[in-house]
Amino acid sequence: MKIILLEEAAGLGKKGDILEVSDGHARNHLIPKGLALRATTGLEKKAEEMQKNRELKASQDLATAKEVAGRLDNTTLTISAPTNEEGGLYGSVGPAEIVSELERLHNVEIEASAVHLSNPMKELGRLQVQIHPHEEVKFAVIVEIVAASS
Repeated sequence: MKIILLEEAAGLGKKGDILEVSDGHARNHLIPKGLALRATTGLEKKAEEMQKNRELKASQDLATAKEVAGRLDNTTLTISAPTNEEGGLYGSVGPAEIVSELERLHNVEIEASAVHLSNPMKELGRLQVQIHPHEEVKFAVIVEIVAASS
């Protein structure tokens, strides 16, 4: 059966893809769950439009990620955190705090999942952190953790 995917389906394709799948898979799984529709001539044209929109959005996302990377590569972020008497942090600084600081200082939206930090930072100091806002774009920021003033 020829179908049009309405949502991304693992192992099959992305929204707007026109695929040939078994009748049973289409009738028993994809169509009832709202993941696909049976392909008709009118819907195929709509699917082509969905694919063009997806490609346009992907190119815009890539351009935005490149612009952000160019602006922020090797930027230093200073994050204040409360410390104990030994200089260790109460808690830690992780991707959410790094993204929040980037958003606050540079007005950019980056997903926390784009921040590649092997372990949350639990001590004062500096660390270079890799950020991957797009699968084709990577850049690094330097995160400096300083003791918060009381």
